Amino acid sequence: MNPVRPLTLYLIRHGEVALDGPERVYGDMEMPLSPLGIEQLEAVGRRLADIPLDLVASSDLERAKIGAESIARWQVSAPRRVVDPGFREIFRGQWRGLTWPEIEARWPGGAQEFLEKPAEYRGHDGETVADVGSRAVQALGRLWAKVPTGGSVAVVAHSWTIRALLTAALDLPWNAVMQLPVDHAGVAVLGFVPESADGSGHWTLSSLRQAPCMKHRNRSLGDGAKPSG
Repeated sequence: MNPVRPLTLYLIRHGEVALDGPERVYGDMEMPLSPLGIEQLEAVGRRLADIPLDLVASSDLERAKIGAESIARWQVSAPRRVVDPGFREIFRGQWRGLTWPEIEARWPGGAQEFLEKPAEYRGHDGETVADVGSRAVQALGRLWAKVPTGGSVAVVAHSWTIRALLTAALDLPWNAVMQLPVDHAGVAVLGFVPESADGSGHWTLSSLRQAPCMKHRNRSLGDGAKPSG
């Protein structure tokens, strides 16, 4: 995923989703944003308004596309928009749409095994975190040719997608994804510093978990022990 020139990457998680019942493991299912989630994304757009973005990308899920549109709308010069399914949230297989108690009843110990071995567990016929990282890295690579030297890119994606990209960029072990906080509407900022013309270099993480402060929010926007998105 290494470009051959310096770049700044803003990884943004979509806003809070609307739940009409018990929290379910939705993964790559379409989920509507809550009113607070929409407001969060507008706040991110306002925050990034003074940062010229060359390109704003998102997954093809509606909650991410709405976020990208909010960010692009606040830019002085309209940045290029790209939608890439490679940035989709993790595919949960047979767990899609189930609650955690239902998952535990049908796959005893499966959720815990996924948390302990996120790059290996396939007992639900879904993706591993390593699978997500592989396709997200490829999607990120497709963006580089579209960005000028020293450019800036914003990608609106999802909890596990952002965790996987951060893990790959920073060359962390896969089980480190569980220690990476990714709030709704949180912003992680990465910079690539090239070291030679062949694309070698290193990524630096300058900021993580910059979720907007909403005056009226009445619940935490952080992830629980088993983040559903």
